[in-house]
Amino acid sequence: MIVKTVRNILIIVAVFAVFASCRKDCYMPTRSLLGIAFIDSATVKPVTVNGVTVKGVGSDSILYDSVNVSKVYLPLHITKDTTEFQFKVAAIGDFKEGVEFTLKVVHSTSPQFVNPECGCVPFQVIKKFEFSMPKLFKKVELYNSEIQNIEQDVHIKVYL
Repeated sequence: MIVKTVRNILIIVAVFAVFASCRKDCYMPTRSLLGIAFIDSATVKPVTVNGVTVKGVGSDSILYDSVNVSKVYLPLHITKDTTEFQFKVAAIGDFKEGVEFTLKVVHSTSPQFVNPECGCVPFQVIKKFEFSMPKLFKKVELYNSEIQNIEQDVHIKVYL
């Protein structure tokens, strides 16, 4: 009886040791995201935009659903060189009623090997972008054209 108990304990310890030594998880972002920050043009500080809903054009996935944000992070296509997003906001800048506009981003994608656990990550470069209603904003700026797997990186600044 004692031998069986000791054997079972040893088996459990051995199994735990095997699983504890396996390292298959990737502890870094594996998807690069386009970061857009909304900035107050007078104070040059982040400003919250109310009721933001964002979805990809040609996609039924809603990325943001009626949230108040000062930044949004959006995934770009990795197999296409153009990605479009549809924005709906409750109020933005001087426009206090619901506003809809699109963002079109032209970009290139190149896979970069990160490490054995994570494999390759698509890094992207913004070639150009345009908003369908530029009059909504006082200024838009391409702040950083290289989209890498850095969390909460800002690439486009929108001044309100």
